[in-house]
Amino acid sequence: MIFYWVKSWLSKYLVTCFFFLGIVTVFSLAERSSLWELLLNDLLFFLQITIFPFLPLVNTVCCFLATILTFIFFEKDREWSALVSCSVSPFWVAGTMVILSVLLTIPLEMITFHFSVENASNRHSENLRPLHINDQQGGGNWYFSSFNLQENLGYGLHLFLNNSEGESVARMKCEQATWDSKKGWTFKEGIWFCYALKGSILSPNPSTKRIDKVHLQNGNISKDLEKLNVPVKKVTFNELHLSTFGVDPRPFLLEQKDPILMNLKELKKTIFENIDLNQKLLAAFKYQFAKLIAWKLNGVFASILGIVLMLNSQSFGPKVVVLTIITTLTSIYLSFELLDLIGPTGILDPWVCSLLPVLSAFFAVIFVPRCLNRLS
Repeated sequence: MIFYWVKSWLSKYLVTCFFFLGIVTVFSLAERSSLWELLLNDLLFFLQITIFPFLPLVNTVCCFLATILTFIFFEKDREWSALVSCSVSPFWVAGTMVILSVLLTIPLEMITFHFSVENASNRHSENLRPLHINDQQGGGNWYFSSFNLQENLGYGLHLFLNNSEGESVARMKCEQATWDSKKGWTFKEGIWFCYALKGSILSPNPSTKRIDKVHLQNGNISKDLEKLNVPVKKVTFNELHLSTFGVDPRPFLLEQKDPILMNLKELKKTIFENIDLNQKLLAAFKYQFAKLIAWKLNGVFASILGIVLMLNSQSFGPKVVVLTIITTLTSIYLSFELLDLIGPTGILDPWVCSLLPVLSAFFAVIFVPRCLNRLS
């Protein structure tokens, strides 16, 4: 008998899952026609950028609907009433559904963990992207022709340093630049151009790993050349370490990453490596991390809510049950959508945001039937 319930619940879950994922696929293809080529040439990558981000929502809804439909079909054939009349404990059936919800989370977690979109993006674009850093405090503009977000390694750097009046202070171009939170910047195969302003220049000092302000003698540079604001000295280097120079690129690199397309391992690493930064910059990553943790239990909670609703359905009536189901599904969907807008801002605690969809469904299942009964 238990096996029969398991088979029925799984079939309902798979049907609803394919239905909702099919809707997601159709709308994704309709919004972005370029996905058709990706669907034909690289199915795995297509799934990773269209289906995987919706798995938490779809899993929650499908667990809830599979539980509801299983009870409805068995009640339609009077099998549930027969079980109750034979003194079979409903907790055996309910426990089976809850266990199935837990077991289904394991393969879904394996999919999102091992085949994340971020890894697929790395495979396709080799994780190299152009990067522009506008350091307003230091007056510098950093232009990288390509930057490796995982290794903090940039190529083809052009650096422009200006003073508050917009005059050029220094320029640098190099083949490669590496950032380390402890050691600072390391530049390789480059040239540093010095501009004279008020009788001094900014020149790198390899021994101190700093940029020194060097005062020039009157005979070293003419005032006319200084007024032209052109380079007066060129320093070439094979490797240059500057521990206190330059901007921390991490806030700008975080803007290049999409937390929705990252798995738990990548999110945890990103949060840990940037824990000393402004927490608002990490709000979106913390919310996505909490969301991926919470959705493992959301399917279980959804199944429990479905069981609670159906065990009390006889005292409410079919119309009340249908309206409660519609209200619950609507609350889950709207809360998911709303919190996806609020959660990344850091206004609310990420764990609160990640659990609110199920809490809203809980209140819908508990209070909506009672309110409808009183109105009727």
